Amino acid sequence: MSNPIQQLSPEDYEQWNAFVYHHPFGTIFHHSIWKELIELTFGHEACYFFTRKRNRITAALPFFFLKHPISSRLLSLPYTPYCDPLFRKKKDLEIIVSEVMQFLKIHRATHLGFRTSFTRIGMENFLCSSNITKTAYRLKLPRSQSKLHKVLKTTGVHPEIIELNPQLFNIRAGKEERDIRLIYHFYVMANRSSRLILPFKFFLNMWRLLYPQNMLTPLIIQRSDVPIGGSMLLRFKNTCYVFLGGINPHLSDNHLEEILLVSILHFCIQKDYRYVEFPRGNFSGYQLNNFLENIGATQYFIHESSYTRLFQANGELQENKREETPELEASMDNVIQIDKNELRFTG
Repeated sequence: MSNPIQQLSPEDYEQWNAFVYHHPFGTIFHHSIWKELIELTFGHEACYFFTRKRNRITAALPFFFLKHPISSRLLSLPYTPYCDPLFRKKKDLEIIVSEVMQFLKIHRATHLGFRTSFTRIGMENFLCSSNITKTAYRLKLPRSQSKLHKVLKTTGVHPEIIELNPQLFNIRAGKEERDIRLIYHFYVMANRSSRLILPFKFFLNMWRLLYPQNMLTPLIIQRSDVPIGGSMLLRFKNTCYVFLGGINPHLSDNHLEEILLVSILHFCIQKDYRYVEFPRGNFSGYQLNNFLENIGATQYFIHESSYTRLFQANGELQENKREETPELEASMDNVIQIDKNELRFTG
């Protein structure tokens, strides 16, 4: 077989991470350390499929298998903003998807979920139970603090916030567990109305795994020694991902989220990042979309697609009529259409 399917194991980590690093769509969420984070925190089974040709990985599609007596799920990826399939040739991805189909059949999984930003994946003979699009932002950072100041002045931000007067504000990188607890407190308070609150264990394991690898900075912003807010900043290649955080709920100041955002931008320029991403579309529940657009951030979309698969008594796939609107179908670029007998791409 020219492109044998394999599942990721520790001895493959070095080659896998090199493939992720050099792929243009590779992110920190594809990295093996993110796999370890989810395994350690939630105990789910990782199913990271990949193809290898001439001892080189050619395509990768990571999943986690969430087992349940009634409804097991295969998700790419849980507790993660997005995770696109990585490939260079369509046929390599087709081979992986065929293996995913076999996995679903063998394990009788009833749900399949994707969260992607570059590739839309559609499944034939699956009932599309939900298809949600969320807005996110990516900003190409100015090369210097002075250029950032010029950009911010056009947004109406107060001059003291733009320049982050050191007599008023202090930006520091957290180095202790109590700093992680502080950021987690801000995160919980900012998302208290959300249906999903990630456990503190997720934050703590993120710090223990990613921080020693220089892939995480727990950033805390203070004003007169009083914490204003904080965020878990993820680092991969030349990009900073503003992942989780929030502002101090005990302070009554309408500008706190602006202070936190400007502090993050200053920090990223100081550390020579080239890009900063806000992959959740809004930060800590505060709508900053207009602010981000005013400073030149590019909008992109995260597509969350869930599919339901039903089985007959003999284990064969039960035929389902697709329930997708013509408008949705027409907007899907590079769609992988899959049925039980064949694989094919449509553009």
